[in-house]
Order: sequence, then structure tokens, then C-alpha cells
Amino acid sequence: MIQTEPQRIGCLIFPLSALAAFIVGSLFSAAIGFSAFTSTILGLVCAGIGILFVWKTLKRDKAGSD
Repeated sequence: MIQTEPQRIGCLIFPLSALAAFIVGSLFSAAIGFSAFTSTILGLVCAGIGILFVWKTLKRDKAGSD
């Protein structure tokens, strides 16, 4: 059977990308010497940026498949 629709990427892509960006952002900022509070805030900012990046990427892929 041939699929005409693109495969769904899954409902976990947004939380997993946010979690990965939070971990990378907070660990990187802690490694260069920021405090725990600052590292957490930077991790949250990175998580937001990660979600925006995935959202824009998925939106671009859907626009090209019309």
C-alpha cells in the first residue's frame, strides 16, 4: 500500500526538544561558571528557543509539501 500522506513525526518532538535544549543550555552555562539560578534561567530560555526552532522547521516542511 502506497502512502500519499507524509508520516507523522509524533507528539513527543516538542517536549523532547525542549528537554534536550534545557539540559544542554543549563549544563553549558553551569560549566562556564554561572550560578545555579542563572543556569536554570538560561536553560529555560534555551528550551523556548528549541521549541521555536522545531516549530519553524515543521511549519516549513508542511508548507513545502502542498
